[in-house]
Amino acid sequence: MLPDPAAPADQRLETLAQQIAALQQTVTDQDLRLKSWGARGAGRRTVLNVHEKPASAGLAKAEGLKPEELLAKALDAQKAGRLRGHDVVLLEAYLGRGQEPPAALLTRVLG
Repeated sequence: MLPDPAAPADQRLETLAQQIAALQQTVTDQDLRLKSWGARGAGRRTVLNVHEKPASAGLAKAEGLKPEELLAKALDAQKAGRLRGHDVVLLEAYLGRGQEPPAALLTRVLG
């Protein structure tokens, strides 16, 4: 809070000096607090969450195929002209997320 402008100059200076001293004390207290926190040595804590991908069920499992084998069959189907490149990428995205690809896509890959 600023001193009253109508007060005499020496009184205003005294008020400002008190405010500066209070700020210096606050800075000193914060510095000590920071140094004490740094001396604790706790460091940062890291947390690692491992999320397992759910195994996809359905036609691919019924055929006994692993995702890698299914993707290989999709590439063969693309070479044979039964699939577009977009379909192969879509299948790879489903498998990468551990989700079951649409049945229509699986029948074109396995058919």
